[in-house]
Amino acid sequence: MRGKLLAQDPNDEPASVLLEKIKAEKEELIKGKKIKKSKALPEITDDEKPFEIPNSWEWVRLGDILALENGAIRRGPFGSSLKKAFFVPKEKNTYKVYEQGNAINHTIDYGDYYINAEKYNELISFAIKPGDIIVSGAGTIGKTYILPNNSPQGVINQALIRIRINENIISKEYFLLAFDQKVGLLNKKAKGTAIKNMFSVSHMREDLVWALPPLPEQSRIVSKLEQLFTLIG
Repeated sequence: MRGKLLAQDPNDEPASVLLEKIKAEKEELIKGKKIKKSKALPEITDDEKPFEIPNSWEWVRLGDILALENGAIRRGPFGSSLKKAFFVPKEKNTYKVYEQGNAINHTIDYGDYYINAEKYNELISFAIKPGDIIVSGAGTIGKTYILPNNSPQGVINQALIRIRINENIISKEYFLLAFDQKVGLLNKKAKGTAIKNMFSVSHMREDLVWALPPLPEQSRIVSKLEQLFTLIG
């Protein structure tokens, strides 16, 4: 994503202006004790900027575009918190355990593990909701899936990472395009253990960098790429 696919519209609000608005909103939420103050993100160095971008775009880290809530990015609970001994047959008041297969296969139907209401409430910080983005973090790493509106209530397991982005600054569709591109580049540069380390929550939040266009341009980029993919397909 370099800003060369389409011409920029001077009427678009620059990404820098939007980022400042989000920063101010975040500070107000912290001041009102509605969210916790998170660790400051490191400045983006020139070495992390592989190419020139339009003036209306900005370089950002994943942490800059997360939803303004606690736990906007979270890996599933340790295995000891979600052992097979806790699983129960699917019934009316049970909750689904989402696995990496859900992200890899782009479906909510994968998997047959469920937990009862007591265990669900214990693991509520790992709960998912429609619109959440889940990322496979073990085995086949970096596969993404946006949970649809009919997703059953449940929690993620230890092989998944849940991401909630701030849709006032980035669309889910553009995020997935940028994220998948980044994962592809990482896979070319590193293998095995190095890739696993790259998908730690702290690394993802603090080290993943990409170019952010204004919101209207994101929509135009997604539409254009969808057209191109249709032609290729």
